[in-house]
Amino acid sequence: MDTRETCIFVRKQVGETILRLCSERGYNQSQLAAIASIDRSHLNQFILGKENASLDMLVKIADSLDTPLASLFYDLDKLPPNKLAIWYDRSKRFSPSL
Repeated sequence: MDTRETCIFVRKQVGETILRLCSERGYNQSQLAAIASIDRSHLNQFILGKENASLDMLVKIADSLDTPLASLFYDLDKLPPNKLAIWYDRSKRFSPSL
């Protein structure tokens, strides 16, 4: 099973969630990177879905945003990953409802 598209989609969704949480807390990417002790350019590449984040990085981000780790995967709990790609391909926009 080729999961490349699914992984890219999930990275982008998590990146969008991180941006939303930053906005809610009044942070920009540079501020989050400094608080989380993460290189800003590395964080930016992850948020754009161009790089994979390690679990350690996700823990640092969640901790810095004072949010549960699982909340970074907001709305990705509706379908298994192999179904996410199907919905993404159909509409080019995530839709968890069947």
